[in-house]
Amino acid sequence: MVIATAISHLVDSGQQRVLLVSNNNVAVDNALHETMRILRTDGDGQAIRVGNIGLPALAADRRVRLDLLVEARQARQRAQVDGLAGQLEELARAGTNLAEAEQQLANFDPGAYQQAAARVDNRHRYDEVTEALGPAEAGLGRARAETRVCEQQLLSLTCCAAEDREAEIQRNLKGVNAALAARQESSLMARSRRPGLKSKLTANRISLENELASAGADRRKAITAARQAGADPVPSVRPDAAQTLAAAERARRILAAAAAECAPRKNARPAHARPGGATSPRRRSA
Repeated sequence: MVIATAISHLVDSGQQRVLLVSNNNVAVDNALHETMRILRTDGDGQAIRVGNIGLPALAADRRVRLDLLVEARQARQRAQVDGLAGQLEELARAGTNLAEAEQQLANFDPGAYQQAAARVDNRHRYDEVTEALGPAEAGLGRARAETRVCEQQLLSLTCCAAEDREAEIQRNLKGVNAALAARQESSLMARSRRPGLKSKLTANRISLENELASAGADRRKAITAARQAGADPVPSVRPDAAQTLAAAERARRILAAAAAECAPRKNARPAHARPGGATSPRRRSA
């Protein structure tokens, strides 16, 4: 206890090294063990026991056993050496990769790369805009189909109206011809009572014949236009005029709205990006 106290005083006074020796191992062990208790130090190697240790408590203390301290330091150094070796290997691999990259970039053309990268970016933008454009184009297709059906119904309705007009003119012409025939068969006295009737009926017949010719030409034109558009010139059930006109107007409004929705998306699509046109960056030939 006295020796341990003296050693602790020497350490506290700033003494850097204190040598403890004895002709008895157990005495040295006891004094050192007590010194460690008094100093309350946790640092390895601040006190070192050299020689055989007879005290079990001191033999289990890794802070003072020289062999264990050397082994711990060597382990740390080996870990450092292994770490440095790993770093050297990584540096060697990085050097190899750098050399390969430099070899690959020997004929690299920055301008061509930027152009190719722009094409790839445009291709991605094209795909994105095309995907977003799909529903709008589908709606536009439906609107066009509905408009086409309504226009076909209008053409059929035009054919029916032309046929009705031609039939009405034929009826009127038949009535005028009947009136002329009746006047021709009437008595001279009856004809004298209305002297200008024949000339009026004749003028009406000529006018109706001209109208009939024009109506026939209009009907033939309407039939030709209907057939070219895929419409039925003589429908089994005539479409209602008011409903057909209202449906056609509604279809045109829907078509205009769908076209307006598609237009900005089509304009946002890169003009020089074509399906399958994405190109990888090229190297300049040597």
